[in-house]
Amino acid sequence: MRVLFLAYYFPPDSSSGSFRPLFFANHLTRMGVDVHVLTAKVEDYLCEQTVDEKLLSTLSKQVRVTRCGVQRPREAVIAFRDRLMRKRSSSRNGATNQVAGATSRQGASRLQKLKDTATDLLATPDPQVGWIPDCVRRGKEIIGKEKFDLIFATGGPWSGLVAAARLKKASGLPLVLDFRDPWYSNPAAAGRAKICRRIDLALEKYVMNSADAIIANTEELRADFLKRFPQLSGDQVVAITNGFEDYLPALARPSGRPLTLTHTGALYFSRNPLPLLQAAADLITSGRIGKGDFRLQFVGGIQVDDSRVSDLLSSEALTGVVDVVARVPYAESLRYTQEADALLLIQPDFPLQVPRKLFEYMAAQKPLFCIAERPSATGNLVEENGLGYVCGNEESEIGESLSKLVADWHGGGLSSFASGRFDKFRNGCLTEKLMEIFSQVIPGIPPNVANAGVTEKVLHGRGGI
Repeated sequence: MRVLFLAYYFPPDSSSGSFRPLFFANHLTRMGVDVHVLTAKVEDYLCEQTVDEKLLSTLSKQVRVTRCGVQRPREAVIAFRDRLMRKRSSSRNGATNQVAGATSRQGASRLQKLKDTATDLLATPDPQVGWIPDCVRRGKEIIGKEKFDLIFATGGPWSGLVAAARLKKASGLPLVLDFRDPWYSNPAAAGRAKICRRIDLALEKYVMNSADAIIANTEELRADFLKRFPQLSGDQVVAITNGFEDYLPALARPSGRPLTLTHTGALYFSRNPLPLLQAAADLITSGRIGKGDFRLQFVGGIQVDDSRVSDLLSSEALTGVVDVVARVPYAESLRYTQEADALLLIQPDFPLQVPRKLFEYMAAQKPLFCIAERPSATGNLVEENGLGYVCGNEESEIGESLSKLVADWHGGGLSSFASGRFDKFRNGCLTEKLMEIFSQVIPGIPPNVANAGVTEKVLHGRGGI
């Protein structure tokens, strides 16, 4: 079987979106699949994209990679505007504006809104829209030279799914789409300009109608797709969760250390730790828990523009209790999860999504302290699999759960998980489900085409990177 795999996020990019494509590519190769990945050129990454060259060493040498150029129309316009404004400012030579106030605030607001909409259109469906032209061009060239059995694309960015749909139309090859997040239903996209939202919806419908099979990474997202796209059959949309590669070995715990609750990865606007910090400070100030009872550890920093967070971090109650660690390489972040007593997950306001971090935590086999809605994809998964504590994003509810966590710790320690309990979430097992989908959409390929013995190898630790 030969698969053309479109994945904008791919090593050496080290953002969360790179790991699912990386693991799928490696395990598909081990199952005998010839994988050719189309991804972005490193020199065309956005400035906020993080790079970890060590990730490339984990990629199977049998996986072929072609890197496509990315145009940046929005960034080019913004850069041109900034140069123009600097030039105008310089030409004024400090002269004051004598007509200040001539334009009404309302008019200025409308003009700014128009400018923002125009800028958003240049990044629709996402800032990677400039990847589509070269991706389609290179994809057509490769398909013309080699015989592929199907096209597989993962998103976001959604530009990759659009490019894949165009390649499907040009080649007639079966198309399988993998949604690592919701597209139109994503709460993070709700604030986009109306015209951009209409384009998003039209493009989402276009790729859905182009696909032979669709993968959602949560059951809740699968249900959302089936509800919003009634033309899709239940067999056509399948849920394959994120996963983890191998269980992490336990590390010896330093004696005398207080209960340590660790979060790895950056915290930002949608994952504001403010309610948690308020709850912890209140518990300490009221004497319900002692200052030496536990530690909060944030590995990867707190990128939240909220003065209340800064004030709490420097408050007397939390001084010596909270440790904020700057971003570290991926391998080192795993070490922090191994050393923790419990692992923190903050996922409010995203009912259809489960962060990949949850599965990394699962690999450490440590109890979770999860702040998420009820019901939600994240809260449901934690509760259904007995992974730990779940509470809403309210200070009082967090305080009750945190107090219980500390009490359970003092009452004999936190419960551990049986060996092999989460095997169904290992990447090798998940890739077998992906292979079944591939076999169903490729004409003439029998079901269960995956190599015999793969599951046994995965479960016994021989399928890891």
